[in-house]
Amino acid sequence: MSSRRLALVGAALALPLTALSAGAQRPAERQLPVGDLELEPSALELVEGFVESLLEERLTRGLVVGVSTASEQWVGGYGVARDDRAGAPHGDTRFELGSITKVFTGLLLTEAVARDEVALDTPLSSLLPEGIELEEVGGPIQIVHLATHSSGLPRMPPAFKRTDPAQPYTGHGEDATLRYLDQLRVRTLPGTRYAYSNLGVGVLGELLVGAADAKDYGELVEARLCEPLGLKATTAARPGASEDCAQGHDALLRPVDPWHFEVMAGAGCLRSTMNDVLRFGRSQLAPSTVHAQAQEAAFRPAQGSGPTMGLGWHLTPLGVLWHNGQTQGCHSFLALDRRAGLVVAVLSNASGPEPDLLGQGLLRSLTGRKPARPLEVQRAGKPSPERIERVLGEYSLGPLQPLVVSREGGLVSLQLGLQQPVRLDPEDDTGTSWFCRGVDARIMFDEGPGEPPGLTLLQNGLELRATRKRP
Repeated sequence: MSSRRLALVGAALALPLTALSAGAQRPAERQLPVGDLELEPSALELVEGFVESLLEERLTRGLVVGVSTASEQWVGGYGVARDDRAGAPHGDTRFELGSITKVFTGLLLTEAVARDEVALDTPLSSLLPEGIELEEVGGPIQIVHLATHSSGLPRMPPAFKRTDPAQPYTGHGEDATLRYLDQLRVRTLPGTRYAYSNLGVGVLGELLVGAADAKDYGELVEARLCEPLGLKATTAARPGASEDCAQGHDALLRPVDPWHFEVMAGAGCLRSTMNDVLRFGRSQLAPSTVHAQAQEAAFRPAQGSGPTMGLGWHLTPLGVLWHNGQTQGCHSFLALDRRAGLVVAVLSNASGPEPDLLGQGLLRSLTGRKPARPLEVQRAGKPSPERIERVLGEYSLGPLQPLVVSREGGLVSLQLGLQQPVRLDPEDDTGTSWFCRGVDARIMFDEGPGEPPGLTLLQNGLELRATRKRP
């Protein structure tokens, strides 16, 4: 079987795949007729250096990186797939894809249009079941607006309530996705503004299921996309399905269960493996006439107000198609550069956004472009246990805004009111200045002997003082 070297611009001799550090990575999967792709040393160093920092900073427990051309692929697995057993994740380890599902929903739309089940300009209101009415003040929402995040619908329904915090998309009742529309008033003129909407794509998925007279979203995506494209490991998450995914972890690296979807399945329900994700990416490097429609610009926002959208795909000015995804326990990234004939993907079993930086940087580097941001992870300081203990406690930004700094499993978190806690890491070894992972904010604890009397929250150009109520 032939093997081709994939190099960074100006890179030196190729390094065989099997020469990577032992124990950290499983050799590339051999999926005939896909050949084994070799990466140059500089490309391997880029990947391994970034992944090593992710593992050292405890930003993931394991991840898989994949690169593919039209006929060959490279897959590298690092860390561990599950906490209860040894072994790195590999090409056949399943992860939650999260919002990469939206790309599949966009392709289902092209399939439905080709079958004359709907048209891109079909009004949303004409497809709603009897008894569901959406108040559209700006103008009628069309199907194409749902696929391009230009419908004016909110990111999530205002009335979306979690009956089970661990399973936010279950317990809502039958047809809840469409029934949420009955509670909305859309004031934005559709097709004029980009506003990312899980609800919009979730509604689109339900409408396509109804137009095809399918049982559910999983049945539709498997019949029209997975089977024709040979995606044998890509399935929808259904209640009661076996938990066969990599062990997911939240932002504090606590184990969490995979999500199930009774509502808004088309926005994030798919699970898959790196081998399947790369196979899917290859199919879209030279897409069918039907699928090619999803890669054409369907929405161009006003300058600087958002990305250009295909049907499900985000499009860059250089012709790169991409999407990422995040669940409570996994993060995913997929990008296609059709000009270079490359697919790059990253699947992580933690919910932090760092895989996006790795995937974007790797793709840009492989195609001779400088990464938009330095491909590095901010390193945390290492204060003494006493210094860490000193800052833990409950603070108050006001009578109704408690702020809690706590520690679990060796990681420190910051929780404001009822918001989800965010990870807090020290900037240096003094334990005085801390930064938030995934949020552009810093915490400065008061200096001096003994316990600090308060802290300052620095965010969005503001300095907010908080007094300490109790340790």
